[in-house]
Amino acid sequence: MRPTRRRLLAQLSATLTLAACASPAGKPGGGGGTPDDDSGGADGADGSGDGADGADGGDTSDSGGSGADGGDTSDTADTGDTGSFDWRAECDMASRPLPNCTDPTPRIPEGPYYREGVPVRDELNVTAESGTPLVFQGRVLGPECAALSADFEVVIWHARQDGTYDFTGTDFQGYGRVQPAADGTFCVSTLVPPSYMNGPNLIPQHIHVAVLREGVRVFTTQVYFDGDPALASSPAPAQCIRGVESLPGGAKRVAMDIVLDGPSAGL
Repeated sequence: MRPTRRRLLAQLSATLTLAACASPAGKPGGGGGTPDDDSGGADGADGSGDGADGADGGDTSDSGGSGADGGDTSDTADTGDTGSFDWRAECDMASRPLPNCTDPTPRIPEGPYYREGVPVRDELNVTAESGTPLVFQGRVLGPECAALSADFEVVIWHARQDGTYDFTGTDFQGYGRVQPAADGTFCVSTLVPPSYMNGPNLIPQHIHVAVLREGVRVFTTQVYFDGDPALASSPAPAQCIRGVESLPGGAKRVAMDIVLDGPSAGL
């Protein structure tokens, strides 16, 4: 009898071991449950926020479904990481035809969030916010489309992803200042700004642009994004609406020409 009892005990032990391996604790149905799965939930929450700023020029590729894929973080289209592609390689204005330089770019007031002392830099997402990467580029031109570079600077600023401006912070998130190249071109890397509520009004996506000459502002305008649904309720001047191009990795590009009239710029 003793050998039979040992054999039964061995069989019982093996059965219990197999049962334990088939359904590990904390993983019902073989699913997640480890700390790594938190990344999947966080990614899904971030993706759902993208739908709210679907004001990003039509980019709806990140619907938030990535949270259900077990933490797949391979989608970098909406991480704000402009390092996933060479954004400077996308700074091409030479292939674009010159505008009608007899019609100066319309002036639009800058609102209350212009800041003095904006740092010189061409990467504006300094706090690594999540959002759709944007290459914003253009040219500063004078009468007869003459390129303006020496003594001129371009200041660019826009809202953070929550719809507020870094008006008093030390990071100057969403703010940058660059000098045009000899051909008048400039290019910066940032994020597609959101539309946001201002009281009862929905404000469309936009970027503020100012031109300085020897440190003095001579021009200010705003740039709006073609295809932004918010433009239906808050129209913008047609001359200030620019098309949105798709780039590798889910990034976007908006290009504009700033044509200054001679007298106001001291030309």
